[in-house]
Amino acid sequence: MTMRPGPAGHDVATLDQPAFAVSVEEEFLLLDPDDGGGVPLGHRVVTTRPYGDLAELGERLDKMRWAAAVAAHGAGARLTAIGATPVSDIEPGMYRDTAVAGCRVRVSVPDRAVATDVCERLRVWLPVIHAITANSPLHLGADSGQASWRSIRGLLDRRTTFWHASPWPADPAVDVDAGDVCLTTAETVLAAGLVRGLVATAVADIRAGRPAPRLRDGVLSVAYRRAAHSGLDGELVDPFAGQLRPAWELVDELAALVRPALAGDAELVDGGLAQLRRHGNGATRQRAVLRRTGSVPQVLDAVADQTLRPWR
Repeated sequence: MTMRPGPAGHDVATLDQPAFAVSVEEEFLLLDPDDGGGVPLGHRVVTTRPYGDLAELGERLDKMRWAAAVAAHGAGARLTAIGATPVSDIEPGMYRDTAVAGCRVRVSVPDRAVATDVCERLRVWLPVIHAITANSPLHLGADSGQASWRSIRGLLDRRTTFWHASPWPADPAVDVDAGDVCLTTAETVLAAGLVRGLVATAVADIRAGRPAPRLRDGVLSVAYRRAAHSGLDGELVDPFAGQLRPAWELVDELAALVRPALAGDAELVDGGLAQLRRHGNGATRQRAVLRRTGSVPQVLDAVADQTLRPWR
């Protein structure tokens, strides 16, 4: 994948092609409405069918979040789009994944032959996607010091770095761990749009014979950990230079890289990034409520409200 934005007008695989249909899987935590503790009902998973249009994807996610929230309420729990249990783990001894919630994006590709190559080309930008989606700053009722406690608690190590993007076995598609479940549907749609743009750009680079970037795995692991720690508030690792840079510089480079492939979705993605720059990601917004109120329950009230906020 061409890692720095190329000259305007270079050939791209545009997103109006059916091959780049996108689907999303969101996990949600079911929390006690009174104390925010985990309710021992497991967690709720919402999965969409593939969509060619990001606006349709957003509308479907809104409906599925509402349906999941109604079901959770009927079971005495509150559906929350938050990456890790903020007050306590659900139950000692239970499998740890019941206490974390992520977001996965699946993008169709033209054929299985290119899927592995596409995954190799995506990896360098996925720490930036992780920073965008960071949404689990609380642990044991306090700020953990990490933007994505979900990732720090054990989902990031050298063995898992390769699996953040992997070929989907059932169909010609790429499966991407986009990071924490996003606080709002709008942020999920943004992440899906950026991932789909990366996939389309990678396919265009493969067709053009452009080589994949060669990076040391150690540098990429550090980039993931920095993204989980800082989110968008601070600096991220530029894996090419091996140096820290302001997070938003790398986000802007990512946006510039994929923009030629976005076609009709460019305005939607640009608008999503503008909102993200203005208000911060989920971790930033949770921390803002905590600083203002000093109350974890009020943070969770805000999370529950934004979980069901219409995406547009």
